[in-house]
Amino acid sequence: MSSVEYRRILFEWSTRFRRVKEILAPPEWTQTDWQVFSCSLAVLIQKHGLHWQKDQKKYWDLRWNIREGGVLICQIEQHQDEYVSVVVAQSGGFAGERGYTWLWSDLNLNGEFLREPYFVDGTWKEALVALLMPFSQRAAFFLSDRAESPPAQLEDEHVKTKNS
Repeated sequence: MSSVEYRRILFEWSTRFRRVKEILAPPEWTQTDWQVFSCSLAVLIQKHGLHWQKDQKKYWDLRWNIREGGVLICQIEQHQDEYVSVVVAQSGGFAGERGYTWLWSDLNLNGEFLREPYFVDGTWKEALVALLMPFSQRAAFFLSDRAESPPAQLEDEHVKTKNS
């Protein structure tokens, strides 16, 4: 085995171990992070979810099947023009029929929390963050951020004509 191949294998496994470490001890989100997440999730649910109105309240519902079993349920309940409740819950799978609540936040119409949000950290958050992120930022566990092309590369005639 060549030294380059050996280093590649070590790098792959160190990346996997780092990923496991992040899953076991995820980085803490601040209240602002949860606020941005809740507001972004509310927009996603309102844009793509089923919508109905009942008793002066508006509702949105968006669901995904979970590979290991169950359904991830994202719902919004808008109380007239006062506040919005965002709830993410799971039904089925390990949660059984009783269900399991992952997130519950009440937001005013400016997107600020009305009370402390209830949340349980987990892979559900990563799955929904992947949906909310622009495509260029996905696979965040592997890519850190975009890198600039070297200026010498941009001076190449082939690149200029291709991009012009």
